[in-house]
Amino acid sequence: MNRTVRSIVLVATLSLAVAACTAGEGDGHASPSPGERRTPLSKLDAVALSGDPLAAGDVELSGHGTHPLGEVRLGGHRIVSYLTGKKCGVSVFNAEKGEVIGLRTAWPEGTSEGSNKLPGGPYFSSSASSAAKSDPWVSLSCGKSSMIIEYQSKASSKASRLNGSISVKRSKDKYTQFVVIGSAKERAKILAKLP
Repeated sequence: MNRTVRSIVLVATLSLAVAACTAGEGDGHASPSPGERRTPLSKLDAVALSGDPLAAGDVELSGHGTHPLGEVRLGGHRIVSYLTGKKCGVSVFNAEKGEVIGLRTAWPEGTSEGSNKLPGGPYFSSSASSAAKSDPWVSLSCGKSSMIIEYQSKASSKASRLNGSISVKRSKDKYTQFVVIGSAKERAKILAKLP
């Protein structure tokens, strides 16, 4: 009788262990493999920005722990990406109007939060558009090791003056551009999955 009870307890324990190890499969929250090392955004080199756009206008971040990561020009707009604390930020500047869009988004603290639709996640996202119809719509997705900016404008534009750990991909519709910030390896994975 004692052996039977031990066998039942052993089988139950093993069943629970197997269930615990496989729980959560397919829930959409993939974690990086144990051997995979990601470079956090905070470890990327800060870039020198021409002028000090983050000190202009409504951007209250210049000099207060702001870590500029990259910039690119898309048509008549200058897109500047940065970190401040545990938040990603993007500012879109128009040469005549100054900052037309400013977004800040924190990254998820755990792997069970945010979205994992693209590599490098999880991400928290936010979006905004300017009051002027001629200015773009921008979405910012923020993760600890990468940042993705989706830029939609009414006019097709080419990327120029890339500065920093940044890559740009134009979508097939030619009105949407994706600006990806992160290590070269992380950017390559993300760019391969973008439309």
